[in-house]
Amino acid sequence: MGNSSIKSSNKKLTQSIKSSQSSCCCCFNSSDSISSFSIDDKYYYPTFDRIRSNDKQHDISSSSKNHIYYCQSFEDLRNTINIDQWIDSLSILNTTTRVHQLDDKDDDIKQLEWIFTKTSNQEYLHLTKRFHLNFYLKDFQNRLKSSHLKQTFQNHYSSSKIIFPSNDTHQTTINDFNIIFTSPSESIIPHLLPNTINSYQIHEQIRSKCYFIPLIDYHIEPNDDEYKQKSVPLDRTHVVITLENNQTANLSKTTSLEIDSSFIFISNDSFQTGLIRINREKILKEFSSFIYNCNNDHSSYLSSNLIQQWFHTFILVNQTCAIVKRFLIGNTNHITCLFKESMNKIENLLPYQNNLIFASFRLPSCANSFQSNHFDDKSDPIIDAFSPKFLSHNKKLSNNTIEIDYEQYSFGLLLSRWPKSLIEIYYTHPTRYSKRQWPSKSQMDIIIKKSLLLLPNEHDHSWKINFDLIEEYLFELMNESTLYIYSLCQQFFSLTYEIRTLIKHSFLNYCENYGLPFSNNQTNLSEILTSFLKELYKQIHQKFLPNYFNHQLNMLNSTENYTQWFDYINQCLTNRIYLTNSYSISSSNRSLSIEFIFHFIDQLNRIFHHKRSEFYLNETILLDLHQQICTNLSRNHNSKELFENLFNNRTMTEMIQMTLTHEYDANAELVHNCLNQIRKAQTSLIFHYIWTIYIQYLHTYYNVIWNIERRKNNNI
Repeated sequence: MGNSSIKSSNKKLTQSIKSSQSSCCCCFNSSDSISSFSIDDKYYYPTFDRIRSNDKQHDISSSSKNHIYYCQSFEDLRNTINIDQWIDSLSILNTTTRVHQLDDKDDDIKQLEWIFTKTSNQEYLHLTKRFHLNFYLKDFQNRLKSSHLKQTFQNHYSSSKIIFPSNDTHQTTINDFNIIFTSPSESIIPHLLPNTINSYQIHEQIRSKCYFIPLIDYHIEPNDDEYKQKSVPLDRTHVVITLENNQTANLSKTTSLEIDSSFIFISNDSFQTGLIRINREKILKEFSSFIYNCNNDHSSYLSSNLIQQWFHTFILVNQTCAIVKRFLIGNTNHITCLFKESMNKIENLLPYQNNLIFASFRLPSCANSFQSNHFDDKSDPIIDAFSPKFLSHNKKLSNNTIEIDYEQYSFGLLLSRWPKSLIEIYYTHPTRYSKRQWPSKSQMDIIIKKSLLLLPNEHDHSWKINFDLIEEYLFELMNESTLYIYSLCQQFFSLTYEIRTLIKHSFLNYCENYGLPFSNNQTNLSEILTSFLKELYKQIHQKFLPNYFNHQLNMLNSTENYTQWFDYINQCLTNRIYLTNSYSISSSNRSLSIEFIFHFIDQLNRIFHHKRSEFYLNETILLDLHQQICTNLSRNHNSKELFENLFNNRTMTEMIQMTLTHEYDANAELVHNCLNQIRKAQTSLIFHYIWTIYIQYLHTYYNVIWNIERRKNNNI
């Protein structure tokens, strides 16, 4: 079938290297080869705009017009332990010399390292340093590896800290949760370039998704042809022999095979979405509160809407309690905020219809400007609302950088097997099967045995199939060079989350059709990117970009206008403008919003520790505090006019008031339903009150500040 594996790819590359005959600036001996570098570790989630750089592109100039090559001595190369250190150790030499041919025993040399030594790729090495792509590549690989670590709900939150939303809810399912951590490839967020108007720069990390899966396998069966064959009635003749009169009797009886599953996934759209039909007689009691009865067909279904309401409340209660604990000890160097983001428009939806995103903001360790004086280093350690394994840290960033991580939570169920129709579309379809260059047949056999997820749909009782676990495996199959190409594409050719998802599907289709990049003696990064862009350009022009898992589905939204993106891709094909102007970096005031949140929470914390038991907060006090901070920051900020236009104006005040009023009833209901459970877990009255104002006021207020940019251009 012409499948291109990683091993064969490296072998072809080595053969290509051996064929090059030229002088060298650094010699490699066969005994001094470098070990191979192994790969470590929707979403429909919106990604956040990048900051436009005021710094000009760093030009590499020399007195002569000779080409510039990136070279390195053998001793430096031998002591390099990873691609991150290797890239930063490269020097820029003004020479026309080239890398020496490699010996036969150098098959294990890192492919990506050698690619950067090519003259034609030197400009991409510069961009790699500039955008910290080596950090994101390494971070993504580590996350892929971490996704295999099994984490149960009880391990993630100690039993003493688990708080259930109400006394009425059954707790059996919750205690049996498995947590699956994933890092979807479309949520790789490139490095933010410097912006001189900010006191701090922003470095956004890969957005993580956490799926809470019941530990018990409920064996949800898709209602496809295979399932229907099991349910076909069978005519059986039973022969009864009586010993008394030696007579026989034939009794005909129609029976059917017994189906063990109490959960049947039925769908009328090729299993993209569907309902989970349940057997009321066999349903477990933990799901009794989440049953939807349909009057039309007199059937009962497991409601994704009801489960999602309960699950979001459960996450809100436990995560906000962790946030309150950090606030009470006075640590404002590391804050976690809840952000509710709508999937499509900026409509005010019910809380359970939004994506619950927790963002972790961390100031540099040496920063003291926002740090309250009340933090006691000897205090008991706080279990942060965030998963520690996904708190990335780029040690090479300057000391004026705020690091941001995102984590999103979702309830999910495992589908027992792939629906037969999906296997036919994705794997055994004659055209795809005969032309597939990647993955290999053995890898595909593994893929279709992996579990699919069923996630709650946003607006009704239905569920949707999710391929995140399959995608993780696909990216694990990619070598480092392929992941680097993919990171470049996400950096240069995407702006919004939707576009990033389109690029992901287009790239996976490209690898399937042509094999992994560099697998056909290709070594020129520009040629590979151009080849991919031509495929992408053709798909946009034809207004059909096929879903990787189902080529019958068009990923392009018929209501969206892709003209601007289409024109940019065309320019990239014409003159490679992405080398000097990153499309994914646009004007944004996100960093100002984050700085403002830090100032606000620090001031609020100081007031709290000063008044303590007399501390009080309502809408009026919150608005007064907002005005006070605006006045102080406007007086000293580098860009007073911009700051005033964003935060200190009548429109902003009205927006805060309107949002607080709109969400007051929903927040009050959440407090009313859950406060008793909070009191059982925490006896402190101060804790109860701080948790209440976080739910009632603060998270709503933070969302208004956070979504300033979103309301301005709706690009998130």
